[in-house]
Amino acid sequence: MTRLARALGYDGYHAFRSDGHASLRSDRVGYAQQAQALHRRPGGDLFAEVLSTSRENADSVFSSEMLDLIQSCIVPMVRANQIYSLGVRSCYSTAHYLSYVGAMAFDNFIRVPSEPGGIMEQMAASQARRYRCGDFLSSLCGGSG
Repeated sequence: MTRLARALGYDGYHAFRSDGHASLRSDRVGYAQQAQALHRRPGGDLFAEVLSTSRENADSVFSSEMLDLIQSCIVPMVRANQIYSLGVRSCYSTAHYLSYVGAMAFDNFIRVPSEPGGIMEQMAASQARRYRCGDFLSSLCGGSG
């Protein structure tokens, strides 16, 4: 984790962790407030907007750019010593599924973490795992809005 933190431009793990904790403590509008605001919004057909957004998301996922991005990950993942798949917020289930299915096919998939709220602590506290050069981290996180 220290090497990852330094590669991301932090002085060390503690600065990286502090920044992560600060972002979790920041004032964000919760899901319930967002849903209520959408429900009270004047005009427009909310269902049509959701349908349109879903189609745009599907088009993005199945675009040639996304296929190129996914294919660019194949060789590094196959060559990796270990593969960690982490997901936060709405992407936790996708990351968990990737590690679950990947572990069925490949020995180098590590199924961490088991609790979505304790990702940093679980990875840092794991004495059984040795993070090293040549490992691959798949990190997924949903947008804020």
